[in-house]
Amino acid sequence: MVLKVLFKFARLQHEFSGGEEIRCPCRKCGNRRFHAIEEVKLHLFRHGFIAGYETWTSHGELLQGSTFLNSQTPNEHTTENVHGAHSGSQDETPWGQRMLEDIFGGHVPINSTNYDPNCGEQRGDESPNEDDISYLADHFQNVLQAADQPLYEGCNEGSQLQFVSEVMSIKSDFNVPQDEVNRWLELFGRYLPRDNTVPRNYYETKKLVAELSLPVVKIDACPNGCMLFWKNDKKLEVCTFCGEKRYTYDAYQDCRSKRQKRTAISVLRYLPLTTRLQRLYASRQTAESMIWHSTHESIGNLMGHPSDNEAWKHIDNLYPVLNLCVKIYL
Repeated sequence: MVLKVLFKFARLQHEFSGGEEIRCPCRKCGNRRFHAIEEVKLHLFRHGFIAGYETWTSHGELLQGSTFLNSQTPNEHTTENVHGAHSGSQDETPWGQRMLEDIFGGHVPINSTNYDPNCGEQRGDESPNEDDISYLADHFQNVLQAADQPLYEGCNEGSQLQFVSEVMSIKSDFNVPQDEVNRWLELFGRYLPRDNTVPRNYYETKKLVAELSLPVVKIDACPNGCMLFWKNDKKLEVCTFCGEKRYTYDAYQDCRSKRQKRTAISVLRYLPLTTRLQRLYASRQTAESMIWHSTHESIGNLMGHPSDNEAWKHIDNLYPVLNLCVKIYL
């Protein structure tokens, strides 16, 4: 019954469907192929759903609390909160500034010496530098400028940042190749007024959006998973356990340094937890949900959530230092 409702909804979203066909969310097709509904049902029966595909974003369903990409223009000031209710025009802050305040408010600055703005990744064994306030301010100002900058003089439909955000969203939803994105951007830039701020290619688009991303720490690893080349071992070139080489050497040779170009065979990408938690507390949509366990009201003697259990309350009383309204339950 639930699938019937979802299929009916997906077929009505003409921007996300191909006539009578819809994207197939099975593990084999991965939302990349269009099929008739009966064939989609058969695929789901045989292969199952894509892991974690609970909100049908590739079929037109909006994420709860989604304010990043909205059909409303920035001037309408209409956003959707976590429960799906519209906040109306109470907040007169422009669309771009509201989004950036949610992203950067309380966000840990990124170490400018290790951070690559093109890919949102760090190299090395250090965590993001929490004292580098000036670097965070520069990031905020760069993106704020893009959020306030119109696509061309007299454009009221949206800013450069909003245009870039929607381009990246379409590329992700429809799995658009990079070369095709470059052609579209070239076309837009050619037909819009001469002073337009449309990025020239996908690289520039990604570079602008990367300012909004969270840091990723890249750590070289043994190809067999024995160890990480990190901290005291970061200068080693051979695994101390299995003897496997750390790098593969390309045929290309740098004429100036007389050294071959080397590439790590295996790389671990670590997502620092602190910055992600601070991003959750910075967002007006998620901050309230983060402390829900401590603020929600129990219904009589019924256990509606594990936090209503006596064992949960016993732990809170046993460790009062941890019993804070801002604690995180993982």
